[in-house]
Amino acid sequence: MRNATYGRWHSPLSRETMRGLSLIVGLAGIWQIVAPYLLRFSSQAVPTRNAIICGVLLLIFGALSLYGVGTLSPRTVSIFDWLAFLTGLWLLVSPFVLRYREVAPAFWSAVIAGLISLICAAFLGAHTYSTGSDTAVTT
Repeated sequence: MRNATYGRWHSPLSRETMRGLSLIVGLAGIWQIVAPYLLRFSSQAVPTRNAIICGVLLLIFGALSLYGVGTLSPRTVSIFDWLAFLTGLWLLVSPFVLRYREVAPAFWSAVIAGLISLICAAFLGAHTYSTGSDTAVTT
């Protein structure tokens, strides 16, 4: 089913809005990947490792969600959105759990990127749903 799309998308959000929010999640991921070097906390191993790992995850989940809108089943896309939500939640609490609150650039980068991705992913996950089956419709 190479050219199949899923016809049972029902959401109060337009596909363009959903794609835009997915793009924002991916951009938050890119920010987290480059933040240790731009904000100069790359000498701090724990926040740097956390930022890069979370950034890669957000980038992957955002890209899969972006690609999936209209081509994958709504349930599958919703899984990517909720995984991005959990990654954003982790970014919010990680400075406290991993004890790097005193590294201000890493703290604020994690909190801001976490909030942005958490809000966008929660909005996407809550509004991506299907009624009926996830049957592929060939185009």
